[in-house]
Amino acid sequence: MVSQQTIAKDGRKIKRLGIQPEFEGIVIPRCAAADGLEGRVRHAVLFDAAEGAFAYFNHWSLEEKQSRLKDAIRYAIDNIGNEKRVKLPVLEGWVTHYSLNYRTGRERTIDGIAEEIWKALEKGVKREHEGMDKFLTTQAIGGEHGEYEEPNLTTGGMWSAKVRRRGDERLERGREIRLANFEIRNGRFNVSGLEFTPSGVDFEDTSPLYRERLGREKRHGDDKEVLHLAGYHVQALIYWINGLSAEKKQEMGLLPNYRVVMPYDFNGHELLVMEAVARRYMPIKVRLKSQVSHISAVSAFLNDHPPEIFSPEIKQAIEKRFAWVGVGKYKFEDEPDREVLGSIEKLLEELGYRFNGFALNFRRYGEQYQTVSPVFSTKDASRNVHIIYDSRFNVPPLLLVKFTQAEWEKANAAGRNGWSVEEHVGTSPFELYNHWRPDFDRHSQRWLLTRLTRPHEIVLAQHQELKQQYETFERGLMQ
Repeated sequence: MVSQQTIAKDGRKIKRLGIQPEFEGIVIPRCAAADGLEGRVRHAVLFDAAEGAFAYFNHWSLEEKQSRLKDAIRYAIDNIGNEKRVKLPVLEGWVTHYSLNYRTGRERTIDGIAEEIWKALEKGVKREHEGMDKFLTTQAIGGEHGEYEEPNLTTGGMWSAKVRRRGDERLERGREIRLANFEIRNGRFNVSGLEFTPSGVDFEDTSPLYRERLGREKRHGDDKEVLHLAGYHVQALIYWINGLSAEKKQEMGLLPNYRVVMPYDFNGHELLVMEAVARRYMPIKVRLKSQVSHISAVSAFLNDHPPEIFSPEIKQAIEKRFAWVGVGKYKFEDEPDREVLGSIEKLLEELGYRFNGFALNFRRYGEQYQTVSPVFSTKDASRNVHIIYDSRFNVPPLLLVKFTQAEWEKANAAGRNGWSVEEHVGTSPFELYNHWRPDFDRHSQRWLLTRLTRPHEIVLAQHQELKQQYETFERGLMQ
């Protein structure tokens, strides 16, 4: 049951309580682990998956973009009914739509389908980018239409570049991007040394993309240093650098195998890139509306495909908890429950938990359950709590508790808590309520034992008015 509207204490009408996500991608901290978990989270860089895919698409020439589109269409046609295929729901839908020319009654060829889809993409790109189709026809850096000088590498190891916008540069010029400390050495990169410098304008976001709406990693914080975004322009520069030939790198005084950090490796996964572009720019069909039209939905689709689209360095970093999959939020609408959320956070901090960013939850159960939550973790991340707060569930805040197997066994030694683990997955996340089950944690990219529960009695004692709401919710689960 979804609560469409509620009233805040000051009388404002709120359409939906909870977190409104803006981006989802790989989060890499920019400060040393000694600064503590929350310090690492609060001063980090988020590489958005969708913008990475768009940058990868754009670095192809026009001919290769059109060729890749035909390859995707051919794949969709050749694999109809194949359950093991790479699923491309939006592209497959449009391939079916354009397969028949209803005016002539004849089936279209792959070239004919590609022509129609390309026209639709042109319209979508122009709609999103100030009437310009440069995203499709030119490259953000270099290419035959290069109007800026090539990126420059200083003797101090600083990359500097002017990156072409997707919109009308008569309204706003290209983005000035600078990168430092991104080199990969011996298969590793210095996570704590990653540095983004100001982009040459009067704000400190690493990419100007959505600069006024960049997610803030503290629920009520307003720190401009928090969660910088590596968006389209930053990742376009990285693809350009890594795409340099060995000869070109040597001319610049670099080793032939010089590379900089890029969390997403789309080489061999071009079908996913084409699906991402279609999700962002193709017209919206009602039945697919929940999957398209905003960046976070495209990012969520791409992040459904780890670890194959993660680079080797990032896979290793995630395993060692030097990086994770996180969410950049647009807004956290938390009235009228701000006080109880504050009580939950305070108790978690007293128990040794620290803020660990935001995570996407319940995606495996379908769009109707998908939600974003704040994450709190112990120092070694053996215990984690996601605060589930979303008015679509019509229940006060819940806790999604996640333990490693070893920590679970330690907490339940000799059956002291009477816990047991059920293998049943279920079709609703609420089947996790007071039941431990193994579940894949998107945030840390590992399997954890998971249980959904109400807040601790210490919290409920401070908020007596919520007890009846929890009891009503629990009775509903039993029916």
